[in-house]
Amino acid sequence: LLDSHSHLPFWTLSGQIALLVIRMVMLPIVLAWLVRGVMKSMGKTPHPPKKLTYLLWLSSLLFILGKSVSFVLKEGSEQVGLLIASFAVGLLACAIQFTLGSHLARRIGVEEVACRQSMGQKNTALTLWLCITFMHPLVAPGIAGYIAWQNFFLTYYMNRRSRLKG
Repeated sequence: LLDSHSHLPFWTLSGQIALLVIRMVMLPIVLAWLVRGVMKSMGKTPHPPKKLTYLLWLSSLLFILGKSVSFVLKEGSEQVGLLIASFAVGLLACAIQFTLGSHLARRIGVEEVACRQSMGQKNTALTLWLCITFMHPLVAPGIAGYIAWQNFFLTYYMNRRSRLKG
């Protein structure tokens, strides 16, 4: 959809992207409401399997890693500087989000690890999809780096928390 040869006007392109995003976001929400309504009318409460959300997240992670590896193999050493810069931006974004999560947790009185995690992981899957669909392939390694940094930060803070408790 976005390439250097595209001559679509800005608003036309923005409208196409908005329609895709609405379809990607609103369709699952409407289906979830429909399932919840049908189950409620039957006197039941939906309980999705806990592993399902993990498997969905893992599949999006594998997809982005595949795109990243494909880009690196295709571009080779020509884009090393941009690749390193994209990893650095991922590190900076994670550091900012986790720091904000920490300050926000203290301010509103919620669990610090959960607040940090929610700041770091909010809408990651949507961001992945948007970037892979509409951006240059160089974005994929940057997002993969962001996810790696995010997991590093989460592991570090959870390990630190368990040491302080135990």
